Amino acid sequence: MESLLKELRQRFKFLVIDSPPVLPVTDAMILSTFVDGVAFVVESGVTARGAVVRARKVLENAGARILGLVLNKVDVRHNGYYGYYGHYYYTDPGKTKRTSASQSASSHFSG
Repeated sequence: MESLLKELRQRFKFLVIDSPPVLPVTDAMILSTFVDGVAFVVESGVTARGAVVRARKVLENAGARILGLVLNKVDVRHNGYYGYYGHYYYTDPGKTKRTSASQSASSHFSG
């Protein structure tokens, strides 16, 4: 593995290695010793906070450099203010109309 990664580093500026989850198997922990940094990918509403904390400790104990966290599969329809900013109101002489922000931006930039 180490020789393969050395060769790939010479050929490419960036390498992204996808690994299995940290806690059930040791693959991610082992791979973390060969890479410059680790980015956690966490599924919103599914991955428990405690599991993320434990996984982080496992990787840090292996000497991994934690770069950050990617939160994926976020359902913006059920999370506070996001839905609010998706629409806005404007007043036309004689009527009020609700318009999607993306429709408004599209018509504004298309002429």
